[in-house]
Amino acid sequence: MQDYRDYYRFLNRELSSRISDLAFELLGEPTFKKPTEWRYGQKGSLSITIGGPHQGRFYDFESETHGSALDLISRIKAIYGRDLCHWARDWLCIRHTPEWSLVLPVPPGALKPDFDRPPLSFLVSSRKVKAMHPYRSLSGDLLGYVVRLEDTQGNKITPTLTYHRSQEGQESWRWKGFSERRTPYGLEKLKETSQTILIVKGEKTAEAAQALLPQFHVGGAKAVLKTDWTALKGRSVILWPDYDRPGFEAMCHLQKHLLSLGVQSLSRVRLPKTTPPKWDLADPLPSAWIAEYLAVSLDPPTSLSPQIVPSLIPLSSSEIPQ
Repeated sequence: MQDYRDYYRFLNRELSSRISDLAFELLGEPTFKKPTEWRYGQKGSLSITIGGPHQGRFYDFESETHGSALDLISRIKAIYGRDLCHWARDWLCIRHTPEWSLVLPVPPGALKPDFDRPPLSFLVSSRKVKAMHPYRSLSGDLLGYVVRLEDTQGNKITPTLTYHRSQEGQESWRWKGFSERRTPYGLEKLKETSQTILIVKGEKTAEAAQALLPQFHVGGAKAVLKTDWTALKGRSVILWPDYDRPGFEAMCHLQKHLLSLGVQSLSRVRLPKTTPPKWDLADPLPSAWIAEYLAVSLDPPTSLSPQIVPSLIPLSSSEIPQ
């Protein structure tokens, strides 16, 4: 069901409850009056029901047309769509902006995001949707998306898309974040696996890392401090930072949190100086690395030089960054 229909129903309910005032506003004094019906025209061909179970409905006997209170406004004022809703809202003195509440999880059969229409279109007007990364609960229920948008110059933004319901019953996807701490990306895969968990920064990097290192379960998070990591308690975890200061600092913050949370074991990947600046696992492997030994290098002890390929640093509570 399209979300605007719920808003139409809401407006019709409000208009029907004041149908006498509305009829007088649109048509003036009726030609004939009955307890539940007003008639307009010399022959009373236009009937408006002002009471009873069909209050708010009209019927034109000459044209054999009928409809709701909104349809009556549209017929008299010759306005449609958004203009019709605005007229009805203003006449009803509905001045407030509808309040939207986050719906978690997204209900089955929910509308698909429509990026060509408001309220989503304003972000996509000069950009293209390159990817939609679904966030799910541990049981697999959809919670929302992180959407990758790029303009023609390749500049990207990654807004969060979540499902909302208004006080009037409208349902809509909106560019709003999770009101509570979000789950890690890929959380639903933890339910039936005992694999070591490899954590990277970002959804695109997580998908690339999962394809490159299938011996691990890979999860990710763009906003490390806004993520609920409770599901990692008691698990073996490896942290793989991006090769830049923000990436390293994010993993240091996560390292501190996971140690206090109580993971079974924790290690961090140390990237060699041959790593290109800002590199992450979604980028091509650096030519200086021995690609076929990449997975082996994460299984200490290793005979490979940490100056050539990534190596692991086991972490303990004594190594929590201050």
